[in-house]
Amino acid sequence: MMTKNRKLRFILLTFCIVSTLNLIGQTRTITGTVISEDLDIITGARIQNKDRVLIGTTDINGKFIIEVPTEVDTLMIGSIGMKWKSIKVPINCSNLEIILMCNVIYDFMSERKIKLDIIKQEKKLPEIRRKAFQMKIFKTEQPCE
Repeated sequence: MMTKNRKLRFILLTFCIVSTLNLIGQTRTITGTVISEDLDIITGARIQNKDRVLIGTTDINGKFIIEVPTEVDTLMIGSIGMKWKSIKVPINCSNLEIILMCNVIYDFMSERKIKLDIIKQEKKLPEIRRKAFQMKIFKTEQPCE
């Protein structure tokens, strides 16, 4: 016969085990679209976790659906001829709309000039996003934040 104290410990232990098992298997689904800075659909873009493990790729329409563990908060997205982009994924975000920039090789340029060029490219992103939304390529005007 179990004592009251042993029963309580057994119940707490059972609760902890069930709670842990429930958390281990949780995943979330993230959908999205990947385009270039020229508003072209990117087919075959790779979606990886921060450890560079392939999670999925975009289809012929630049769309993807991936299943990731709930603790994944960063994705890496890239394609041939495009710069890899690190995306922070908030827990409440289930749809990503991503713009990849062309990979440029900077020959015979100073480091300062290269940095200024990159900053200039990144300043164009809100305008590109707005155009993609107006053309109905993207579903939202603002990215998940």
